[in-house]
Amino acid sequence: MTCIFLRALSTLAGTIVAISIAATCAFARDYVDEWGIYDNKPLPDQSTWRAFYRDHARVRLGPELRLPNGVAWRLHTDDVSGVAWPRITWMPDSARTMTANEMLEMAHGGALLDAANADNWLKDLNARRRELDLPPLRSKRAIDQLRIDLVYASRRLVSVIDLETVESEGTFVGKIMRGLTFDLKQKATYRLAECPDSDRPYGESWGAEPSNYLFQFGKLLQVCTPAAYRKFMSLFLANAELAARRYQRSQNVYVQDCISHYLGDRKDIDEDQENVVYLTFAGLAVQTATFGLGVDRTACTMYRSPLNPIIIPYRDLEPLLLPGPWRDELLALGQSTQPGRQE
Repeated sequence: MTCIFLRALSTLAGTIVAISIAATCAFARDYVDEWGIYDNKPLPDQSTWRAFYRDHARVRLGPELRLPNGVAWRLHTDDVSGVAWPRITWMPDSARTMTANEMLEMAHGGALLDAANADNWLKDLNARRRELDLPPLRSKRAIDQLRIDLVYASRRLVSVIDLETVESEGTFVGKIMRGLTFDLKQKATYRLAECPDSDRPYGESWGAEPSNYLFQFGKLLQVCTPAAYRKFMSLFLANAELAARRYQRSQNVYVQDCISHYLGDRKDIDEDQENVVYLTFAGLAVQTATFGLGVDRTACTMYRSPLNPIIIPYRDLEPLLLPGPWRDELLALGQSTQPGRQE
């Protein structure tokens, strides 16, 4: 990431590299989809996150919103960091509502810890820049949350998508793309991750080892063979092209800027890419984390539009879905979106 920029700069200002590279190279990947942006400053155990939230958050409440099945929710925004996370205000099962909000509060605490670590990094970096008579970076906050939404909620499952950018010394914009799903019955948090028997983390390696795009997602998917991966990506690519053709006359600025990367000679989406996935009522949301060179990667990956995320209907995915309660609930969505019908 930013390390590439700093190495290119070294021929002009080697001292800047020597002072700044340790902080800036803490970014390990093009994007992160969980907590802990900085490898050299890992977050404390999750058991501490709710306490951090309660000790440090200064919250204002957003307006109440509703999902298609009637579940009500609103954002709780921390005025210090600007980082918001949703809370459920109503669904039929009060006990599950409490469980959901405990898990969402824990996640909010983790996000606030991330933001605090990032702000400390920015302060240290600006102090070093002043020592070199360089102007400080202008941003008051290291992390800018672009959008966060509660996109799915039932008595069993809750999904959130959190999109943030991270300050950088260079021209590259770091991305945080948290697609998280909470199983309220199991009290467990899931995201797209490497397969159970994998010896490498999911995603592009940026090193000598081959990249690893095989993945699992909660109790719903294990796309852990080349054949299964090709099937999944063929569904993604087909639905991406369908969406691009449907909205190619759209006036949405992010559709206009990005549609050429879904269609035609400049098509940049292929099977070898990193994705973030989460649940919606219409199907599995697949948000592309990387495009080819020359793409406005922030606009085409971070801003939600009719092209982002791409939705794959659960019925289309049925041959790949693992048997169990997640599959049963999501395949039943076409019959009813009433919250009382979903476990």
